[in-house]
Amino acid sequence: MYNILLDKLPNEYNGYLIRTSFRIGIQICMCLDDVELDDTDKMLISLNLLYGNGMPELESAIDGLRWFMACGNPEYKSSDNNDKTLFYWDFDSSRLYSSFKQTYSIDLAKSDLHWFEFIALLGSLDKDSALSKAIEIRDYDIKDVKGKARTDLQKMKKSLTPPIQYNEEEQQKIEEFNSLLNGGDVNG
Repeated sequence: MYNILLDKLPNEYNGYLIRTSFRIGIQICMCLDDVELDDTDKMLISLNLLYGNGMPELESAIDGLRWFMACGNPEYKSSDNNDKTLFYWDFDSSRLYSSFKQTYSIDLAKSDLHWFEFIALLGSLDKDSALSKAIEIRDYDIKDVKGKARTDLQKMKKSLTPPIQYNEEEQQKIEEFNSLLNGGDVNG
């Protein structure tokens, strides 16, 4: 297990140089979330982003990617795909930037934090920061909220959530369904 307080921030994995900038970590996260990429492309692009000058054999390279994304913590378990998404790298970029500035006086446009540092700080942002507030609203359970308060909360949640992205196959099925609803013929 990696200890950010005691261990030197790594810049290699099993003797292979890795790109450790938080920007690389964000790009990898965005790549892995990209609905337009198949699993093979996601993995190949992520590995190419991480490894600077040469890459170990595939199995070891993938282990290194998991290790890097988990900040060296072998106990880390990725979240279940059924969990609701509370944070979006692209959509929340301004909130993320301003929250780091507010909480730590760190200008992410000018700083180059190690991914491990960045993730440690991300998990401790001020509760009053823009990102923390957006996540709190997205996570708020509205089942017991009634009337205008419920409507207002639904509007806030919608404004703080990006539109759903569909891959080409999903988009085609939606268009076919809409065509059938409108009395159209999908085959002609």
